[in-house]
Amino acid sequence: MPKYIMILLSIWLIVIDRCSGVSSPIKPFTLYKNSTELKNDTADLWWTINDAWKEITFELHIKSADWIIGLGISSAGGMKGVDIVVGWVESSSKVYLQYAVPSTNTTYHGKIYKAPTGYSIKRHAIAHKMLIDPKNVNLVHHLKLYECDPMTTLNDDQLPDGLCDEIVDEIKFCSLNFATVWAVGGDAMREFPEEAGCGIGGDYEIKYYMIQMHYDNSRLDSSTASIPSALTVPPRMEQFAIDSYCPSEVTRNIPKSGNNVIFALPHTHLQRISVWTKIIRNNAAMQYLFNSEKYDFNYQYENRLLKSIKLYPGDSCATRCIYNTKNKDKITSGCERTRDEMCLHMFTYYPRMNNFYACITVNDDSAGVLWIQLR
Repeated sequence: MPKYIMILLSIWLIVIDRCSGVSSPIKPFTLYKNSTELKNDTADLWWTINDAWKEITFELHIKSADWIIGLGISSAGGMKGVDIVVGWVESSSKVYLQYAVPSTNTTYHGKIYKAPTGYSIKRHAIAHKMLIDPKNVNLVHHLKLYECDPMTTLNDDQLPDGLCDEIVDEIKFCSLNFATVWAVGGDAMREFPEEAGCGIGGDYEIKYYMIQMHYDNSRLDSSTASIPSALTVPPRMEQFAIDSYCPSEVTRNIPKSGNNVIFALPHTHLQRISVWTKIIRNNAAMQYLFNSEKYDFNYQYENRLLKSIKLYPGDSCATRCIYNTKNKDKITSGCERTRDEMCLHMFTYYPRMNNFYACITVNDDSAGVLWIQLR
């Protein structure tokens, strides 16, 4: 029967500044200023503290499989406020690392991955499944898979991985085009219709993807301020509508035969009532692209349309989000926290276009409105 032993290592940043013998037969990845043998012939630790950057680089070697290892970093050796990473190695030599969500109410974490290179010709994924640990699903607000711009140059040995605000310049070319999205209450499995799929491998131009995780520790209070966007909802309102308009210029490059919309995912936060988007053609409202008349934050499905809907060149779209703030005494701003608000409506279509990603409403410096088409 395998042993499961938790080893919690607290690094006392004030007093540790020494090196002692280590027993690992494997050389560390790089040079470190400090090292110590934590357990004879079993566990060795190397680390370097960069005071200027306020960073600790460390490497831990553990002898044995089927152990669960916890490494904690604490200023005083206690558990309160400690940063912990947990990992283990199965007897099959498969390695697992568990990310510890920071102790703030909102965390956006991004990590870029290289697409599989084992396919000599382009293949098409016909379905995908989200794998979220049921024990931690209450912390996950959403998961977005982005395609990186094909012109982006990345170092495969140092792909960006960290808090989005801290690596914003490194991930800016991987933050525009959604490949897929999962949000609270959504289905784990998503299947494409028979005639559609997601390209991968071969000469397919997308070589890198980014997974962005929004973790929500809503039970924690935080002093982080929200920065108002184009969306501001007053308090004590039974119904308050926010309208967004995407003009015909955005769809001018759609093929004459049209694009086929097959999935719809509305997304707002806790004050929502409904979300809908209508197609406007020749100055007349034609039909709903999707109407989430009874929107529920806890059940955000990526809805597969019963029949695909056509978008043609020159079409424009109008989106409306309606909010109820009867339970609030303060203004609700548009921002990233769950307690703030958003008004998003995401759609999946085919055939794929390289210049048809998003249409966004933002405030400009003169408090006017800009319509932006993202490449």
